[in-house]
Amino acid sequence: MNRILIAHVLKLIFQKDAPDSMKASWYSSITENRFRVQQDLLANPSFKSYLDEALSKAYNDGEN
Repeated sequence: MNRILIAHVLKLIFQKDAPDSMKASWYSSITENRFRVQQDLLANPSFKSYLDEALSKAYNDGEN
């Protein structure tokens, strides 16, 4: 799981007073990284069995 994706989602949730230009950059990054995750899952269906573990690790990495 992409830790940048998780980090930018968390920033949007918790940094509500961030400038709009910064938020726009985060939204763009989220869109791009979601696409990459989807492509990885399509190319490697076996990754789905690791999704919960990967999401948990990426969340912890994104908080730091």
